[in-house]
Amino acid sequence: MTIKRLEFTDRFRDWHLTPTEFSDFNLLVGKSGAGKTRILSAFRTVREAGTRNVRGINGCEWEIELSISGETYCWNMETSVVEGGYDLGNGKDDDQLGGQKPLIKRELIRLAGTETPLIDRTEERFLFNGNPLPKLANDTSAITLLREEEMIAPLYVVLKRIQFSRTSEGSTVDHNFRDDIQQINREFQESSRSLQSLREASSLGFDIRVWLLQQNYPERFERLKRDYSSIFPGVTDIMIRKRQAFEPNSSNSDSNDILTIAIKEEGVKDWIVADRLSSGMYKTLIHLIELELTPAGTVIIIDELENGLGVNCLDATVDILLRRSTELQFIVTSHHPYVINNVPLDRWRVVTRKGSVITVKDKNEIPALQGKSAQDNFIRLINAVEYEEGIQ
Repeated sequence: MTIKRLEFTDRFRDWHLTPTEFSDFNLLVGKSGAGKTRILSAFRTVREAGTRNVRGINGCEWEIELSISGETYCWNMETSVVEGGYDLGNGKDDDQLGGQKPLIKRELIRLAGTETPLIDRTEERFLFNGNPLPKLANDTSAITLLREEEMIAPLYVVLKRIQFSRTSEGSTVDHNFRDDIQQINREFQESSRSLQSLREASSLGFDIRVWLLQQNYPERFERLKRDYSSIFPGVTDIMIRKRQAFEPNSSNSDSNDILTIAIKEEGVKDWIVADRLSSGMYKTLIHLIELELTPAGTVIIIDELENGLGVNCLDATVDILLRRSTELQFIVTSHHPYVINNVPLDRWRVVTRKGSVITVKDKNEIPALQGKSAQDNFIRLINAVEYEEGIQ
């Protein structure tokens, strides 16, 4: 799956993203406040609407093009505006808002090369492949309602694969996990031993999938170790086990049974568990694990890649992400020259904003980026008129 294009309007917050094209690796750069994070939030909104409902998506409209198995789908949706502040993630429930919630005003799904839309929906009608359907929940997208239908199912699957990096979400590997992990492993082995099935088994939780990777795919886990040791040469081993195995003398019985990941360093006697790692070492490890556990065709979104990472691991982390962009799509934001300079110029997307309108430009639209020396690209970027006047 590849996101080919997105246009997005948020009438509640009053901003608009002009039609923007995306490639396999997209580095969004621009001044703070230009709109990079808003673009990422638009993807979160689209995913929420397509895989759950629009109850918190107030006054938004979008058109997104997705390439799926050689076919191009175009999905257009508009939700109503609810006055008074109903907003995704505002912590209010329906009772507090008098039952008001955004509803779907219009929804259209087209498959390139076909005349009849798959979905043609308004407040008055609901057509599926040209045939009328009875009235269905008007706060739930057709993609969710008809996700079992052969023509719609691929859209539901790929929207679920818009994934925000755990490093951006603030998630950790260290969770309360008191179930019988050996039993889970037996069930996994009985049902399927494929790596693809493990990558798609998101219901198992991140930590148990890391453990299953270690147990069932030692060659992949060894590759992960090699990549990590190439960034941090002092690391000699990585393992995920119950915490008591790393800290047998711990008096904290509440944490003994949880799964945690730990590293072994040369010259250090004890294992170092995840919550005692430096931010840079921990986040780099999570990036590598995510890439190993992510199914092909996933869109990975990372906000401010450099956050928490030291300069000693930025170059290598970017190289690893680029290496995986043949099977994954990346949408990444950054301000850091170590990140920007290590991404090819043709992957840069310069974000600018004029009032409430956000526009994304590629290198061909910015004269200052037409030079030949790659080493000067970052300097030319920050001195470009488009960057200097990135917010107007």
